[in-house]
Amino acid sequence: MGRFWVEDDFIDNYAKKLSCKAQIVYICLKRHANNQAISSIGSRKIAEKLGIDRSTAKLALQELEVGGFTTQWSYKVGGFRSRGGRKLHPLQGGNTDLKELGIITKEENLKNKEEKLPLRGLEQLRVSLKGRGLLR
Repeated sequence: MGRFWVEDDFIDNYAKKLSCKAQIVYICLKRHANNQAISSIGSRKIAEKLGIDRSTAKLALQELEVGGFTTQWSYKVGGFRSRGGRKLHPLQGGNTDLKELGIITKEENLKNKEEKLPLRGLEQLRVSLKGRGLLR
């Protein structure tokens, strides 16, 4: 078995800006990267290795790409076949604030949905009666 490493800066500064699944997919990409920081493992193999759904792996890869951690990379072999992978970028401070890029966490999304839900039926009546001082 070979060895690989994840930069301290990723753990200390960047991991908290990513979802847990994007973090583990990034680590899987690092494990399969070559000396040029290109990882040829695809979403199907990532999902298989990590025991997650392929669509979840794709979303995590997309989050990493939007955050500036990776880009898709490909080239042609013999003019016919396309080979590719993902290029892992060196970590740079300040460019991965995912909230600025429009990516919000699942918890924030649920919180926003709860705040915007209109009151219905008995809830609306209870709030109305409380407002009039008829209910404690």
